[in-house]
Amino acid sequence: MALQTDLNVFPYYDDYDPAKNFYRILFKPGVAVQARELNQLQTILQNQVEKFGDNIFKRGTIIEGCNIVRHSVLPYVKVKDTETDGTQISVTAYEGMSVRNSANLTGYIVKTVAGFESRSPDLNTLYVKYNSSGSNSNTASYAAGENLTVFSQQYPIFKTLVNNGSSLISNNDGVVIVSALAVQNTTGGTTFPLNAWVSGQIIQNGVANLNYFNRCSHKYSSSYP
Repeated sequence: MALQTDLNVFPYYDDYDPAKNFYRILFKPGVAVQARELNQLQTILQNQVEKFGDNIFKRGTIIEGCNIVRHSVLPYVKVKDTETDGTQISVTAYEGMSVRNSANLTGYIVKTVAGFESRSPDLNTLYVKYNSSGSNSNTASYAAGENLTVFSQQYPIFKTLVNNGSSLISNNDGVVIVSALAVQNTTGGTTFPLNAWVSGQIIQNGVANLNYFNRCSHKYSSSYP
């Protein structure tokens, strides 16, 4: 297929027109060659190769370099319009991703088709190629009504969601994952007043360990800015 880009613009000026039926551009010694002529020459050759190919091969025919893999049966999963957190699903974004259930049955999403629950049975659809049999090695397919997790094999953390975040935290922020942090109080000790720690932070063996934290103004919250 010929390029669809219009090259008859600055600085190329390729104004070749196949309707004019000329197939060669001649050059004279000692005469400057124009960019228009060189670009037209390439277009003429490309046009001739395309006409030859259309005459010999059917469009879409594999010439070399790849093989056809046929799946006689490809399982599919119908999904609702929204995710479990209420976010509207954009099913096309799932194509090429992986999916798993609570039993750790994983599959590769080969293709997606958009739809709506209101157009049943034409719901959002994931065509899946299973590549495991779950943690029990005996699960063959996803069950109706169960929650599925879509993820990328390349990125272990595919999506993050901030619940009840302050004005300084949003779902668009970048996320840095660190191990638990041991902290001390402002005098360098390990004694902390009551109610100095927000939910999720614990004190063990006299040392405060941050499992997670919310950005706040309390002087004992953390040393983060």
